[in-house]
Amino acid sequence: FTQKLAFDYSRNRIGDTLLKINPDYFLNGDTLQHFFSVRFTYTVDFRNMKYYPLTGTFFEFYIAKQGFAIHDNVNVLSTTLTLNQYYQVNKKWYAAIGTRVKYSLPAHQPFNLQRGLGYQGDYINGYELYVIDGQQFAIQKLNIKYHLLQFSVKTNSKNIFTKGADVPIGLFIKAFANGGYVEDAFENNMNKLANQFLYGYGLGIDLVTFYDSAIRFEYTFNREGEKGLFLHADSCF
Repeated sequence: FTQKLAFDYSRNRIGDTLLKINPDYFLNGDTLQHFFSVRFTYTVDFRNMKYYPLTGTFFEFYIAKQGFAIHDNVNVLSTTLTLNQYYQVNKKWYAAIGTRVKYSLPAHQPFNLQRGLGYQGDYINGYELYVIDGQQFAIQKLNIKYHLLQFSVKTNSKNIFTKGADVPIGLFIKAFANGGYVEDAFENNMNKLANQFLYGYGLGIDLVTFYDSAIRFEYTFNREGEKGLFLHADSCF
């Protein structure tokens, strides 16, 4: 169990050119944005590994208030819930299901503070190249994987800490499917993927080594009929 509390202050300024392109960048035609923020995170982590979990449960609750001082010109409240479950089906097979939901208000928010999908680890497979802005979103992720190989390679490093060390390497093959939805209250023709159900699916190979770090090769298909090979070095959900 971990809890984190953070405070900060932000002061942002834009020029008249950006204001003409997007009057809602700071809302109300403002060119100066200033506000205090407070953020709280509560995490329960019972996974067997942090970066490449195979069994266990991960739960996280996050809430943030942007703007609470008298002279702040921002007022946004947002909260996010994450619940991931990891299962060992038998000796070689594993499965996982992950859910992440964000809710924020009011609906009309400064454009620069909105966070839908496409930021950090919040994305649907097959839409890695997209940013889908919005005030609310929900993602459901599923995967099933098979532990194909496990071996080690002895290093030739001259470093006294790694000399002659065995580098463990695990190889997993998997199938996955994701679905999600982003709600955007802005009337914006540039954000065409918002306010509709999106999905992606595909096959992949995960290479797992030191400190449970993983390199993931994933070939995906999405609802738009697009397909492609993606390389990920971030942690799995």
